[in-house]
Amino acid sequence: MSTFETILHPAMDLTSMRQLGNVKTRLVQVNPESGTTFSLSGTGVQDIFFSLPSGGSSVLINGMNSYLCYDIVFDCGASEVVGFSNADGNSVVRSLEVTNSGQTIESLERYNVLSALMSDMKSVDRARNLDSILMGGALQTSSSSKQPREFADQGFCRVALPIYSAFYGVLSAGQYAVATDGIRMRFTLEAPDTALISGGGGTLGYVISNISLKMEYVDVEPSVFAQLVSEGGGVLKTHGIGVQNTSTTLVAGTTSNTIMIPVRKSAVKHVINTFRRTDNLTASNRNSTGGRINPNCSRLNWQIAGRQYPPIQIRNANSAGTTFAGGEPMAELLKCFRNLHGNTGDCVFDAVMYEDIVGQNESSAFVVGYNFDTDADPLSISGISTLSDNIFLQLDSNSTGIPVALTADSFVFYDAILTTDMSTGQVSIIQ
Repeated sequence: MSTFETILHPAMDLTSMRQLGNVKTRLVQVNPESGTTFSLSGTGVQDIFFSLPSGGSSVLINGMNSYLCYDIVFDCGASEVVGFSNADGNSVVRSLEVTNSGQTIESLERYNVLSALMSDMKSVDRARNLDSILMGGALQTSSSSKQPREFADQGFCRVALPIYSAFYGVLSAGQYAVATDGIRMRFTLEAPDTALISGGGGTLGYVISNISLKMEYVDVEPSVFAQLVSEGGGVLKTHGIGVQNTSTTLVAGTTSNTIMIPVRKSAVKHVINTFRRTDNLTASNRNSTGGRINPNCSRLNWQIAGRQYPPIQIRNANSAGTTFAGGEPMAELLKCFRNLHGNTGDCVFDAVMYEDIVGQNESSAFVVGYNFDTDADPLSISGISTLSDNIFLQLDSNSTGIPVALTADSFVFYDAILTTDMSTGQVSIIQ
């Protein structure tokens, strides 16, 4: 935490730029560096690179109002219908890496697994109305909000999706980043058999075209920007929420698993854990990205440096482990979203979907998490340091044990500071 205690002061908080006069916004379309059409089939993947323009000497980027847009044509065979896994157009994005002048700023694997989780933490009405338009999601006639909108073979859809980036997307904590030279984003397109779902179970495919980033650039009055740079000693610093993913496998039948999460950061805000059937990860007839199974979890907690969080294990079942009830783990998860007792938050799944121990249904939705942040303000830097110790998830299942071989994903959310030297253009990351 000492690294961060004086990292920002009001003069360098770019959020304040929103209150300044003479600020104009404009939408900048960023096309791929090469290629306009990308055709994938089966288990094939594809990298797409975008170079963000600097836009000028006093320009910022508002990631909250930026998005990824693309056309997609589905290939599923004449007798089948197909849709996005988890009813989420972001299922097509396998991973994201952001670099600046060759230096990695952030890297997120399992991007579509995270986006599926984030998409599930909203109201059913949002999922079946707005997101059916924005993300190709479920319709009002769908049996579940995690059931995708169905498209026939060669069906067409165009989507506009949030970008899960710490500095240039929706994880930017509402702050602006400096639009410097050298910002490059690599999106890896997911294999169709994972990104899509079809009842037929055959090899799937898709064609992506007209893909671009729609970035909101903020033009600041040069004199105001110069004052901001001067007060920051020539260096501007932007706070964002980074996410790092680790994965491991769990063996069927085991009743106690200690999952190591080797993420070393100065200020970890919270950790979220998901479990998916390993045999579903590339199955074209399963919800490969958002079908999350309850690993017969009876109790769990997290450990750092020998200390347990919380001190008493969270219960997800009765004493015998024969009946599941997710009130306590859900309460801890909602703290990660700062919405434990709020009336505005929601999710698209119910208790039966949450405690699904089969994981073959597209609506299965089990997820757990724990919040280490001590401040209710997402702009504050108040997480726990893991620089010297790994995080461990202690997962205790009932006597049946893990129901089937599982892939366990851990998403660690942490405070990150992007520093930009305005005289040299040099950037660095503190995390």
